[in-house]
Amino acid sequence: MNKKLIFFILFIFLASPINPAFAKGFYVRDWISVPLRSGPDTKTSTVTTVNTDDYLEVVYEKGEWILVKTQKGQEGWILNRYLTEAPRSFATSQLRQKVASQDKTANELREDNKRLGKENQTLKFETSKLNSKLNKLTQDYESLKKASSSYLTLKSEHEQLLEKRKVEEEEVKKILKENKKFKTTERVAFTLFGGGLVLIGLLIGYFSQSSRYKPKRSGYRF
Repeated sequence: MNKKLIFFILFIFLASPINPAFAKGFYVRDWISVPLRSGPDTKTSTVTTVNTDDYLEVVYEKGEWILVKTQKGQEGWILNRYLTEAPRSFATSQLRQKVASQDKTANELREDNKRLGKENQTLKFETSKLNSKLNKLTQDYESLKKASSSYLTLKSEHEQLLEKRKVEEEEVKKILKENKKFKTTERVAFTLFGGGLVLIGLLIGYFSQSSRYKPKRSGYRF
């Protein structure tokens, strides 16, 4: 008898559907109060009312209806759309953490934006300075190019003047040499001419003296 009863109980237990959601729990969704009903139908009577964040242990699931047990041990049926796997406080905490993380990221992005803005201003200032230097260098280059052109012209003219001066100096040296030669010849001629005059004077004086002291012949001149 006892064996038959045991086999019967095992047969009933094995034949009954095994619910995989057994011992699983849910929480009531945000900001609602939901009645637990005596059957899986909205027309059945209310057993009790559950509120947001109340934990309900799953006893059996049937389509969109779930048979649950409250922490006080009361059982009733509720639609699965009113339940969630995490309590509102947990979801709110997660949401706050996400918001805090996003705020931190936003603040970091704002700081990066400020830093990049300052770096951009610095780069603009440095670029402006470099452009000014480049413009000045360009102007200096153009001035130097013009000055170089003028310098080359002046250098060419200076070299021509030096050549001309060199030729003129050679001419002056030649003239001075000829003049010196001429002066020497003139001095010699003048010396010879003066010496000739002196010699002539001496000869004249000599003959004059000779004629003065020459003895006269005696007797009368016929």
